[in-house]
Amino acid sequence: MDSIDMLTTDELAKKLRITTVTLRRWVKAGQFPAPVRIGENSVRWRESTISKWLDQQTSSENPENAALDIEQDELAESLKIAKHKKATL
Repeated sequence: MDSIDMLTTDELAKKLRITTVTLRRWVKAGQFPAPVRIGENSVRWRESTISKWLDQQTSSENPENAALDIEQDELAESLKIAKHKKATL
């Protein structure tokens, strides 16, 4: 069975280079995927869900987002590196 990589609010905000307040505001406004509740006071985001969202947001088919392709690629690479490091621990 494949492992499911999950990110905390702090981890995700750090990877996206935004504050946790901005992340929560985006979720509340419906501008960002909702997290998965894993406990009464605990939420996580699936890395695969975030990667798909980033792909949609930075699609070169959208002229407003074409310039973000490079940044998205860098973030995707960072996620892969982090995932690899976790797997080797």
